[in-house]
Amino acid sequence: MDLDDNNPEIGTNIQFWTYNGTSAQIYNINKIDDVRNYLSKDLGDDFYGVIFNKNYNKPIESRNGNVVLGTENHSENQVWHFIRNDDNTYNIVSLFDSKALDVSSYGNENGTNIKVFENSNNDAQRWYLNEAWGGYTISPKSSPNGVMDLNDNSSVDGTNIQFWEYNGTSAQIYTIEQ
Repeated sequence: MDLDDNNPEIGTNIQFWTYNGTSAQIYNINKIDDVRNYLSKDLGDDFYGVIFNKNYNKPIESRNGNVVLGTENHSENQVWHFIRNDDNTYNIVSLFDSKALDVSSYGNENGTNIKVFENSNNDAQRWYLNEAWGGYTISPKSSPNGVMDLNDNSSVDGTNIQFWEYNGTSAQIYTIEQ
């Protein structure tokens, strides 16, 4: 990596160049312990909201211990209580059954189920809200490379919500209506 003409101005091109040891090729790398901690959107400390898949504008809901794509019937099982933690994550608890959004068994494999479970505020129940494509990705603290994902990007009511490696598809973008 080489800074074109060693020019420090904003917008200067970075180019490929044979190593020559000049300052145009020397860069600092600063370690950030948890980049999501810095990126997580602060929507407030304590609020209630409905989480919609942005692509289909359908809410997610707690249904029989699972989390699925719902219908727009504005029911209690679609309202979530967002409680901000000191580490910039949110504990997201269902108004319907007081259970928390949870990654099954702290899973980090594609397809791991996202469910509701007794609220213990562990890392599988702490979520980052990261701005993306006019909405948010919702990432569990326990598995930093993945996000909440709509199985097969299906719009069918009852479609399972799962953990999946971030890929930027519409199945992973949500809006939150407070």
